[in-house]
Amino acid sequence: MQTRRKIKIYYASAGDITNLGAPRSMDIPVVTNLQSLGYEVSWFGINIDSCVEFTGSIISLNISKISSLRERVLFKILRILRLQTGDEQKLIAQRKFDKWMSRILKEKKKEIDSNVVFIGRAVSSELSFQVIKKYGGCCVISSQWMHPIKHKRMLEEAFSNAGNSYIPIPEERIQKQLREIELCDKVWCPSKLAFDSYLENGVSREKLFLSPLGVDLSYYKPQEIVSKVRSDNLVILFVGNINIEKGVHILIEAILVSGVSSCKLILNGGVADYFKSTLDRMLESLNFIGVDVSI
Repeated sequence: MQTRRKIKIYYASAGDITNLGAPRSMDIPVVTNLQSLGYEVSWFGINIDSCVEFTGSIISLNISKISSLRERVLFKILRILRLQTGDEQKLIAQRKFDKWMSRILKEKKKEIDSNVVFIGRAVSSELSFQVIKKYGGCCVISSQWMHPIKHKRMLEEAFSNAGNSYIPIPEERIQKQLREIELCDKVWCPSKLAFDSYLENGVSREKLFLSPLGVDLSYYKPQEIVSKVRSDNLVILFVGNINIEKGVHILIEAILVSGVSSCKLILNGGVADYFKSTLDRMLESLNFIGVDVSI
């Protein structure tokens, strides 16, 4: 009688779990649901020992609030002096996490075998993949973006259309992603758009799997709209990084051409350095037509 393989999952969160964003909204549900399905899950990440929802094995890279504040201040100074861009600093943080993660994996090499599946985020997993592959494990990229070549091409077009000369993706990041795609066994695509972008750039269909991000209906319950919303009561809420990548400029342009006025626009997120002057100009246009803006 053939025995079923006991799959062990190593899941890596490259972002600080105490901050808003994907580590909280995506990674916590992923590890808790994998555990509820009966898998043996080990979770690796930044400040994840503060998470009470997950009861499996945790290895946390703990960064104090003081250390985090010092780094943010330093990074801000470097951006003001134009010695680094925000995207270059993100890459520095991702490389730093990957080095830490690979050291931890080397310490656990006796536990790594063909039953281990390592799931790591794009740009944060190259060195970790190398260790996992060396000892016989399987590697999965959690791809939060499209294929890097398609992603770069689309962002260059978007920035050009917006009249912004900023380069959003450092070439080093693209090359790192390409090496990770070559190293991994599977690419987890969170959307059909991402899935198709990998196919378009020569990645085999067998290497890809599509698993869209879902909605927890125990928290979010859609309600039927019973009356037409009047424009004078309209509130538009945008949640996310305020930049060209997230398309906030398209939202503002849509409001400007829609004829809607006397509404309120709430932008909830951090404004990218390169986008501030563009945003200021667009907000002046919104104020001119009577749109109340809150950031």
